[in-house]
Amino acid sequence: MMEKYKTPMGIAQSNNSKKNGAQQDRSSIPGAASSGKQNQDNKSSKNIAKRLKLEGSDDSADVVDVRQENNVGMDVAGLDTTVNKDEGSADEMLVEKQSDDEQAPDPVLDLQMTNKDQHMATEELAASKDDKTHLSSNYSKKCQENPEEYNMINSLQNKEEVLPDKDSDEDLYRDEEEIKKENLVAVLNDVEQKMSVLPEVDILTYCVKEWKGGTPKAELMKKAYAAVSQTFSCIRRVRGDNYCALRATLFQALSQLTHLPSWLQSKDLDKIPEKLIAEYDWINQWRFGQDVKMENESPSEIMKACLQHLKEKWTYLHSLEDPHEKVVACENIFQGEQEEYFLYEAVKLLMLKKAIELYCEKEDGNDVPIFCWLLFAREESDSPYRFMKNSLNQVGYTGGLEQVEMFLLGYALELTIAVYRLSDFGTDEFLTFYPDDHKDIWPVVILTAEDDRHYNVLVRKKESAINVKDVMNKIPETS
Repeated sequence: MMEKYKTPMGIAQSNNSKKNGAQQDRSSIPGAASSGKQNQDNKSSKNIAKRLKLEGSDDSADVVDVRQENNVGMDVAGLDTTVNKDEGSADEMLVEKQSDDEQAPDPVLDLQMTNKDQHMATEELAASKDDKTHLSSNYSKKCQENPEEYNMINSLQNKEEVLPDKDSDEDLYRDEEEIKKENLVAVLNDVEQKMSVLPEVDILTYCVKEWKGGTPKAELMKKAYAAVSQTFSCIRRVRGDNYCALRATLFQALSQLTHLPSWLQSKDLDKIPEKLIAEYDWINQWRFGQDVKMENESPSEIMKACLQHLKEKWTYLHSLEDPHEKVVACENIFQGEQEEYFLYEAVKLLMLKKAIELYCEKEDGNDVPIFCWLLFAREESDSPYRFMKNSLNQVGYTGGLEQVEMFLLGYALELTIAVYRLSDFGTDEFLTFYPDDHKDIWPVVILTAEDDRHYNVLVRKKESAINVKDVMNKIPETS
């Protein structure tokens, strides 16, 4: 206990007794370990003081004071480590202060270096411009006899002068044609994002891109696409939302059919909403699509506007004789705008009208198509009201059309929807008709589906009317 509180005389004797040991092992004494650095610090302090003195700064005195305080700190650090710990802490603070002064940036020198760098950069830029001018001049002289080569070099020089925007991520070393192609692809992608039905793609090319693996499923799809390619050359992808069944069917009908259906020629077409709502007031619970908006209008008025829009577009497209012109006009309609969704609401209303008619026929004991029993046997659609609420009102939101509802769609539009169900290749359901009892009476539109929900559009190899017998004859035999 007494040894911890030594007198100054005791401290001096203790230091003398340990002097020889300290010379042998300087690493054990903090002050001695930094004695070599002390000389360097003193020199640095003198240099800083001289520099500041030349610059007219009053900080030179502070540097000298720091150096003197540092010398005192070094002497104190050489004492026995059992001396009061506060002295050791003061020593560390003095050394840290000196280190901070040494590392502090000099604004005058930084300014001088900045001016020097700018001057050097200006000289390099001027030299670079002179080199480019000289090089361009030599190339121009050498290429005077070869105009094609001269034009190529001139175009490259012009390309170098066109610098990209500072916020652009474009690579300066890419070829100009590559940048143009990339920009074109970006524009096409923006256009395709707006299109509900994408442009034609070779059907086998599409298959290779979509089904690259060697799984049994992929091999089955490849065989199915190969079979379809015997009759159809291209495929058009349809936007994969909950409207795709309506979209694919209506696109094919508007772009391919050559006659107007009887329901479209009826003078009472636009009166359907009013008559239905007068008899079935629950139709006022109709849920329109998100993109169908008419302010301050009743459901009946909105339905009437949708039916009029469908009649107008179908009649106009029917009047076009050139098949290509008809397809282009149809593409302009299916752009994801409001007029496209007006068409879907009109078709949904026609489906409800047909469902009510067939349900009443069934309840009266009359003959109805077989699919009617399946349609109204479901708990969620055992009546026209529940069918509207749980099926039609969900189209475009949480669900699309089920297969049994595809039969109803065909009956509502008076056409046969032929679908190549690729996952059923090799079975009797590979080519399915909705409905299958009017194949020789109603016109046919042909779709393809990789599953039970999503539909795409097929394009025939030759522009001609679709014949069901021709389609059936083209189906290859499978073992």
